[in-house]
Amino acid sequence: MSTPPQPSPANDGEKQEQQEQFNPIAFMSNFDPELVHRVLLTDPSDYAGLTMSGQPRLVDTPSYNAQFLWENGFISDQESPPSSEETEGGGQGAGNEVALQMARTMKRAFHAAIVEAVDSRNDIADVKALILELHEKMRGLIPSRADLHDILSDDDVHRMNLVAGDDDASSDRDGETRTANARSILIVVLPHLIKAAGALVRLESEDRSVTTSCWIEMATRVLNSAVENVDAPDLPPDISPATFVVSSLTYLHIKADLCASDIADYHLSTVLAPQIATHGPEYERALFQQRFGVGDGDTDNDESTPITRQWIKRTVDECGVSRQELLSNEERRVTVLQTSGWVNLILFQTTGEGHDDVEQEGNVAETSEASQVQPFIHVPEVLQSDISNLRSIRETTKM
Repeated sequence: MSTPPQPSPANDGEKQEQQEQFNPIAFMSNFDPELVHRVLLTDPSDYAGLTMSGQPRLVDTPSYNAQFLWENGFISDQESPPSSEETEGGGQGAGNEVALQMARTMKRAFHAAIVEAVDSRNDIADVKALILELHEKMRGLIPSRADLHDILSDDDVHRMNLVAGDDDASSDRDGETRTANARSILIVVLPHLIKAAGALVRLESEDRSVTTSCWIEMATRVLNSAVENVDAPDLPPDISPATFVVSSLTYLHIKADLCASDIADYHLSTVLAPQIATHGPEYERALFQQRFGVGDGDTDNDESTPITRQWIKRTVDECGVSRQELLSNEERRVTVLQTSGWVNLILFQTTGEGHDDVEQEGNVAETSEASQVQPFIHVPEVLQSDISNLRSIRETTKM
């Protein structure tokens, strides 16, 4: 009977050396401190809801429809008037509507220039560049699968050329020439887009891939009608062949970006979040000490964290619990900090509301000499990472 192989001393030493060389602070420095803080505030059961951006996961997957065409400046308001719900921007107010309109105007100008180059000069240089960029995004979704990267051929894209119109054609043939050129952009470009979309479908989640598949079906119908020499290809209403190609490219870029975001969010929730939760507290303490000049065991430096010290003192003085009980009962200390310290003195303090109620640098607001009330406490240094959350809570609960 053979004995099982014993661990190699060299391997054990190698593992121990790797463990000794691991620096959690250096590892955590790869992450945005705001992301680290969000993970630490998230219960492990809610990791699935984490996103790299901090915004909620996009529930409604974009579709290639009139709304998409309008938002990206491919059709005007007169061609497809948006509903009030579509222009409200999620109820963010007039400021958001102005920003959306500005973004739409810039997109419209960018896309119109590409369409004009195709229609007037048969120039597809920008179209080629967008296809090549789409290929790179697709490869970025599977960086470790180099064997699949050549499925989308950059060389074939470089060789793309449209059927040039006849400059000497008579006026009677101008319409025929334009029709031929219009079919040419569909016949030459759409196969590359359909191939890229097919690869994207295999990488997207099931719910995201539905709209991509719908676009593939539509684009295939358009391509077939162009190949069959139909004078009016099966295009969406009010859309020219060049506009369909450019808008389809824009749509596939958006879907590829969304797929990349979904992959990153999944990796965050399943792989990175548990590691951040393990090493995050030590990392945040190191950042705090560096920012406010607090060293290990530096408990007597009143100048390093004055707002925190003032906050704790006020909490103890106003909580209605004796110091002796607080010193002897940890559970009681936690309750007092949550209620008197956090709720009363930070979240819903009304004293001093005439001043800025959130200070980025943790400065104490000045009070009038005639005022007999306690000075308003701004965000303590230990809560500086929570300023945005605090501001949001205060805005939400403001009467």
